[in-house]
Amino acid sequence: MPLPKRKTTSARQGDRRSHLHLEARELVECPQCHQPMLPHRVCPSCGTYDGRVVVDMEAKTKKKAAKTEKAEKTTRGETAGAPVKAAKAEKPEKTKKVKTEKTDKAKAEKAEKPAKAKVAKAAAEKPVKAKTEKAKAEKAVKTGKPTKAKKTE
Repeated sequence: MPLPKRKTTSARQGDRRSHLHLEARELVECPQCHQPMLPHRVCPSCGTYDGRVVVDMEAKTKKKAAKTEKAEKTTRGETAGAPVKAAKAEKPEKTKKVKTEKTDKAKAEKAEKPAKAKVAKAAAEKPVKAKTEKAKAEKAVKTGKPTKAKKTE
């Protein structure tokens, strides 16, 4: 796979990207209301194009105001359709599982098993240590060699 032999310099990179800049949109003045607008479009402030009214801006503003008012009421839950929307917004409460006697007994048995195993293991280890120490002492007496005594503090 081909790889570049040298790092691309910032000057060369800038030359390559010289045409990637954004240009400002050109605005013209509306002949009716004298507000800035994009050319060859309906004026957003007065609704005229080429000297005639194309969009009724009063009706448009009333419709927009009614829509925002309705949205505010639905968030507060005041409209007739509010119970339907409120039902969607509310989450049903989760029910807790009822514990049965079987599950309680099973849990108790599981808890007892490790405890029983620990006790049995500890009981099994203690006699083994004692037996090995006795065996070492007996062996030392038979052979006549002294054993190392453990230090007790």
